[in-house]
Amino acid sequence: MDSSRIDGHWIEEEIANINFGDLRLNKRFQILAAELANNPSQPINQASTDWAATKAAYRFFGNSKVQSAKILEPHFLNTQLRAQGQKRLIVVQDTSFLDYTKHVKTEGLGRIGKYPGVEPQGLILHCALALSEKGLPLGLLHQKIWPRTRMMGKNRQTESLIPIEKKESFKWFEGLKSILETAPDHDVVMVCDREGDIYQLFEESISCGINFVIRAIHPRMLEDEDFGD
Repeated sequence: MDSSRIDGHWIEEEIANINFGDLRLNKRFQILAAELANNPSQPINQASTDWAATKAAYRFFGNSKVQSAKILEPHFLNTQLRAQGQKRLIVVQDTSFLDYTKHVKTEGLGRIGKYPGVEPQGLILHCALALSEKGLPLGLLHQKIWPRTRMMGKNRQTESLIPIEKKESFKWFEGLKSILETAPDHDVVMVCDREGDIYQLFEESISCGINFVIRAIHPRMLEDEDFGD
């Protein structure tokens, strides 16, 4: 196995084309990324080599030129390069919740659940991960992070009146759009859990020529089912 895949040096190649429009920021990010890649389970203050590096990391993330889209851009491009030559791509969409409930001074968070006496605060993370047909991870094709601004009610009749574009579930359609934009020449099989069991998503995927495997949550009758007399 290539030792660069073990000691974290792989990140240097992955982000070689990073561009924040500032050479100093580009260099700082390359150093910071290498430190985090070598210590992926550690927070910034422990992954950094010393206190000066820690402060530099905090200043880096506080810079207005540093945007998540810029950070992800070289990775997305490398994912597409790794996907070249693949006969079929398996693209898995999934959602995670980033829990920052204990970060009481952090602004811009939203509710990520509800428990008796507790309202967890954090961010929603939705990704589309590309894999080879044999299951080898190739990288992300799509990622979106946002705070939930409201909790959806339980009134099904009211919920049905909200346009899909205004619902949190629109994330699946945004992921599908990114798949179409980043893998237009591939035979794609999109995989989603039961949260993606949305009829409109079926329709959109079929109309775009995207195959899919989605875990069912709603009972449905197929038109060719024969239940006999």
